[in-house]
Amino acid sequence: MKKNKTQKILLTVALITVLLSGILYLSRQFGSLKLDKDIVNFKKVTFLIHAISDKDDYYFSVLVSLYPKEKKCALFFINPLSSFEGDDETLEQLGSSAPSKLEGELNRILGFSPNFILKINETNFKKIINFTGGLPFFFEPKISITSKSYKRPDSGFYNLDGDDAYDFLTSLSSNQALDYVARLEKQESALLSFYHKIYSNREEIKRPWFSFLYTFLNTTMDENEWLSLVDFLLEDEVFFGVSELPGELIGIEKTDRFMLRIKKDTVKIAYSKFEADILSEFFSDTERTRTEVLNGTNINGLAKKAKSLLAENRIKVLSVENAWSDSIKDSVVLDRSGNSKVSSKISATLDNMPRFFIIRKELGLDSTVVLGEDFDKAK
Repeated sequence: MKKNKTQKILLTVALITVLLSGILYLSRQFGSLKLDKDIVNFKKVTFLIHAISDKDDYYFSVLVSLYPKEKKCALFFINPLSSFEGDDETLEQLGSSAPSKLEGELNRILGFSPNFILKINETNFKKIINFTGGLPFFFEPKISITSKSYKRPDSGFYNLDGDDAYDFLTSLSSNQALDYVARLEKQESALLSFYHKIYSNREEIKRPWFSFLYTFLNTTMDENEWLSLVDFLLEDEVFFGVSELPGELIGIEKTDRFMLRIKKDTVKIAYSKFEADILSEFFSDTERTRTEVLNGTNINGLAKKAKSLLAENRIKVLSVENAWSDSIKDSVVLDRSGNSKVSSKISATLDNMPRFFIIRKELGLDSTVVLGEDFDKAK
């Protein structure tokens, strides 16, 4: 009898184990997860955000991996020129069917589906930007794009309204691959800028405000899950890292256009490395990161003074040079790589110097400090 009873107990435990394993497997495969006030208890929560026009033009997607305990977030952007093995069309060419195609491919390559999907179209994007008071941006000569409809500055701070932001973030100078990369970097910058603005103004924002914002989203999250996520993101600052889905650039036959051929093994390695880097204690080590200081005035020695202040706080400065102008009044920190903890520390070190996100990875930098006349007057 004792033997039979022991066998029954072992069998019951085995069945429960199998059942729990099955639930965990299905959760991993189909993204089922319930967000609540205890988000911090989750090891990782994933989101896939799609940006499309009202006419179903596809602009980009971003796979968001949030690590609640570490207060870190990995943004893995997908270029619309991406084309997967066995396909002759890019995501851009697929248009309205690109999101579902991408979701299937990411599941096949990475072995999981995102826990939540968000789609933002043109109309709702403009509403969100206008409702939140505009999108702050810092223009410098090399990224300024002239427009007949909008009076953007050649350099300096400018607040984009919904229509202006949409035009700025979706326009292309040409069909060349580098222009797609430059546009994607602007879109990366915009996402980080939006979070930074909301977080910086969190004390003035009431909860019903986010309930109204929820009505602009096409998402698999319910409203309570959305509000739980917002509460988490605004409780303490979450720091970001930014990367892109890698691919081999090839020309499209009989056209002047290009595509990024995506290979499964390359993507798996790139995503795993990116995830490991984000979680590494060295990812935001300012002694390892790359910062430049630019003097935007005609005051001699100003950049060297800033370099000394940064060095005292273990922030490595690679170079000290003159800025594009010697009549800049207000100093700023420009985040160049999306490694936001680095730019945050630099800003705090320099008496909470205003911080903007202008990602330009071709510079090989994490941050740029642009010194204005106000820096000479500061204590």
